[in-house]
Amino acid sequence: MAAIKTLYIHIGVPKTGSSAIQHFLDLNKNQLYSDGYIYKQLKVKNYDCSTRVESSSGEIQTIEELRFIPKYRNGFFLHGSADDPEEENLARLKSGLNILAEWFLDKPNIILTDESISRECFYWDFLNVIKDFTKTQGIAVKIILFLRKQDEYLDSFYRQRVKNRFTVDTWDDYLSKYSHSDETASNYQRIINKFSEPFGKENITVIPYEPMVWKRNECSIFSVFLDALNIHNHKPYKIPPKSVNDSTNYNQTEIIRILNRLVTADRPLKAQTKSFFKKSALACSELGREEKKYSYLSDAERKNLMEEYEKENDQIAEEYLGRESLFLSEFVSKEKWEYNPVEMQEEIILFFGYATKQLYEEIQYLKEHSFSLYALRIKLHRFKEKILSFRGF
Repeated sequence: MAAIKTLYIHIGVPKTGSSAIQHFLDLNKNQLYSDGYIYKQLKVKNYDCSTRVESSSGEIQTIEELRFIPKYRNGFFLHGSADDPEEENLARLKSGLNILAEWFLDKPNIILTDESISRECFYWDFLNVIKDFTKTQGIAVKIILFLRKQDEYLDSFYRQRVKNRFTVDTWDDYLSKYSHSDETASNYQRIINKFSEPFGKENITVIPYEPMVWKRNECSIFSVFLDALNIHNHKPYKIPPKSVNDSTNYNQTEIIRILNRLVTADRPLKAQTKSFFKKSALACSELGREEKKYSYLSDAERKNLMEEYEKENDQIAEEYLGRESLFLSEFVSKEKWEYNPVEMQEEIILFFGYATKQLYEEIQYLKEHSFSLYALRIKLHRFKEKILSFRGF
């Protein structure tokens, strides 16, 4: 009897260790293959690598070879890019699904992962396309969803938006606009309903993101994820050596938020400048790591925010975990972060000192590299002259 074909789709949400999971999968792809699971990148055909941007005059232009495709998020093709017309995303999706059909001839299980799926599913209807395809192919679909306490999630997601995107919103502006919108993935019941409709509640695995609870139970995010894949022998699997998605501290996040106002050039330069700022802020966050645990919200504000989500969280816990509370970790008091001119002065000096150091080192490298190329050209020219002289030219 042939093994049941199962498509596992890890959909996030963001800020729940998705990058760590993806590096873990990549590190162990050979072991997964031995256990009957395929995790690898798809090379989708007919994929336009250009990126559409709007010029200062409002004209839509394309810039070749710029599109950012996450290295380990092999489920990217499912939702595509918001910058592309829906017909392009649909063509890419169908092309990728056809590749999966070929993979299933080799192994009975396939793993796809992309934390953006939990948000992008609200912008166009790709879930029913997946449903129709898997039903036709006789493939079972299993959704893996990690959930984090909303106060922690919104705090962390805001800092990531500032670090990776071009956000200039203050925390208060961000919270008022996005705490209950599709732009963030904090409306957990709505996300679950979106996936349970095409695939069924019984095919959704909900995992609260609580590292301290896992540690008490001698588990980790990796062992919990393997269990969700129905892999219970964890011994052959290797653990990634370090963190793969570091965050900026609160002071450095504020520096980047302000600097984001400067990044107004067209997109290629914009992305490079942003990357330079980000590198400096991450390095300074390591050098000036905060000893205290901070939050953008006071303890009272955090409790009030969690009360807004209490009803839906309890419902998820009852339906998917068979218990009263979704999150088991105890409430930990944190100090509310506020702009402190004295602390910020030191952080600003650190940031621009590091940035200047990086520029100086890069200039020195370019000087040395350029000189070595010049010296090589001189040697080649002299060698050429000797050859010509030897031949009598």
